[in-house]
Amino acid sequence: MNELSLIEKYLAAAERDVEDATRRATVQRELVAKLERADRDATTARKLLVTFELSLASHIRERDRLIRERNRVAGST
Repeated sequence: MNELSLIEKYLAAAERDVEDATRRATVQRELVAKLERADRDATTARKLLVTFELSLASHIRERDRLIRERNRVAGST
């Protein structure tokens, strides 16, 4: 497997990670809003949301890094 193919493989996985993390963060945001509307304690749900958002940001950074790397490798061939 050449370098570009390997990067493409990792990039596809990173895209799935971004999609999954986006979905988790969205569901958690909805849960926090639901708890707050019901005047329930959303402290733990908010903390988990922060964790999900940090994870999402990390996945986005990795995906973007792989895109830059793919462009660099593709440009050098």
